Amino acid sequence: MLGPEQIKLPIKLNPMVATEATPLRVNHEAGRALGLLNHQIIKGLVEARGDALGLRLKGEFLELPKAWQGQVGQTLAFKAIATAQGFNLIPQAQVAAGQGLSSELLRLFFKPATTAQSFTQLLTQLPQLAQQLPALASALGPLNLRSGALNAQSLGAALLASGLFGESRIKRGLADGDLKVTLRQLLLNELDASARALLGDGIDELEHRQLEAVQAQQRGDTLLHFSFLLDSRPTEIQMSHTPASASEEQAAPWIVDLKTDLGAQGTVWLNSRLYLPSTLEIIAWIPNKALAAAAQSQMAVLEQNIAGFNLALKRAQVIETERPERAQQHPRPGQVLDVST
Repeated sequence: MLGPEQIKLPIKLNPMVATEATPLRVNHEAGRALGLLNHQIIKGLVEARGDALGLRLKGEFLELPKAWQGQVGQTLAFKAIATAQGFNLIPQAQVAAGQGLSSELLRLFFKPATTAQSFTQLLTQLPQLAQQLPALASALGPLNLRSGALNAQSLGAALLASGLFGESRIKRGLADGDLKVTLRQLLLNELDASARALLGDGIDELEHRQLEAVQAQQRGDTLLHFSFLLDSRPTEIQMSHTPASASEEQAAPWIVDLKTDLGAQGTVWLNSRLYLPSTLEIIAWIPNKALAAAAQSQMAVLEQNIAGFNLALKRAQVIETERPERAQQHPRPGQVLDVST
């Protein structure tokens, strides 16, 4: 595999199951079950269930209307557009053809969601595993951050060391210190079965993120998803952007989702949206009452700090609960969701 700026997946025009003028409409309940967000790009695999043709999307099976046509095994991409009635899923004109991908790429592309959870577990155990491989300690250096010293430079270093760019680094002769390369080296050591399985899932998750980044790049979008340790707590950042189409009145924002696990204090989510050139919106989901109150008390300081970067804070909100779309995603595995056109 290659890194996000190097890999070239085979792209060709697939026979679409619908034109862009015929979106797949999903109601609010189904949208919440799928964790849909406005302007989100989602992908699914066409499957047959009995006589019904459907789309396997984020672990759910959505039966397609009879008027739609498609090929079983075909990979489709959609852009989710929020409406008053729910979401319109707009088919994207170009998607990676499943027939052109190897079985290994397809496995990584449609990997189980549990691998992401395993990667979070792996992050917390890597410092101990680093005792078996000095190169791992070096690779983890940029990924061990402190909240008191968090800045753009340290986050940029964490992104470069995240494993997303390993193949590109090898091409430039910079393989030392790459996370994915080092994890593969660690697999050569004597490990128990659970540690070996955790490492394998962690590598799969890194390569899955690479595929997502590359496919977004080939659509003209941006999607970068990486993890690090913040004060020894597993933390994830996902940055995304979809350029606005000619029919959209407002340009889509740059979106940054930050998630950090605080153990007994719960999981904190921070969603930031930057509307160019200078408008920022921030929403925080903090399930711990004391932490939520502390965050709310610092909003004035936050606004002053943001102003120092010539940005205007249009909205800032702290919600004392878990993030709903994550809590409600996939409530019943295998559930068939009804959709209509």
